Formats: sequence, C-alpha cells, structure tokens
Amino acid sequence: MPEPKKIMLLEDDLEFGIILARALEHAGYEVARFTKALRALEHFDAQPVDLVLSDILVRVDGELTRDGGIKLISRIRQVDGNTLPIIAMSSMFNRDFGGIEARSTAKTVGASETLAKPFKFEELEEMITRLLARAEAKD
Repeated sequence: MPEPKKIMLLEDDLEFGIILARALEHAGYEVARFTKALRALEHFDAQPVDLVLSDILVRVDGELTRDGGIKLISRIRQVDGNTLPIIAMSSMFNRDFGGIEARSTAKTVGASETLAKPFKFEELEEMITRLLARAEAKD
C-alpha cells in the first residue's frame, strides 16, 4: 500500500481547521495543521510535504497578521521554485470588492490554485487529486 500523501494545512479558524484536517485524513491524507505561517514554515523546512493548503488571511485575536498564507506561499516558492502544489483559500475570494485582487495576489506569490470559502469538500478533493496527479506527472 502506498504511503499517504502529506498535506500541510494553514488555517487560523481552529474549529474549521480541525474539521478540514479530519475530513482530509478520512480521505486518506496525512495532515499537518497550523494556525500560523511561521510554524508551518518550520515544519516545511523539517518535513517534506506533497501539497500545501493555505488560508491567505490569518487573524490572531481577531486582527489580521502578516504571519499568514501570502507569507507562507511566497517563502515556499523561494525554496522550491514552482514545483509543490499549493492551494490558496479564502472567503475573500467571494467578495465583489477585493476578491479579484486577493486571487491575483495569491496567484502572483505562487498559488497553483485558489479556492473560495465556503466550499464543498468534494470540490477541494477534486482539486487536490488533480494537482497531485500533475505533480507526479512532472517527476
């Protein structure tokens, strides 16, 4: 049996992060969950992952912080070039004002795909499957 694919998850909403991690684990993935980009980067430096799923806006005590997904994605791209599949997710992508700019920023710093919250888990699962297959085809 092949090893499960490893997903690194950055999500500041603790409850949603736990639910999402459990759903991914139930789907057969190994998940490392973080609420801050710095901790995720430390993990990335120490442990290889197959895919990154990152919220782009991270709040601490209700305030936006610079320790979010944009930082995480851009730092990963500095190290790996453009090989690791990265999905940027945000409720901001659904907004009329700022949504296009947020998607553009996520793609500019290196997100492979963007996903608007809320989303159906099946939509995320299809995206993950497609990106992992594309990454394996490049190897």
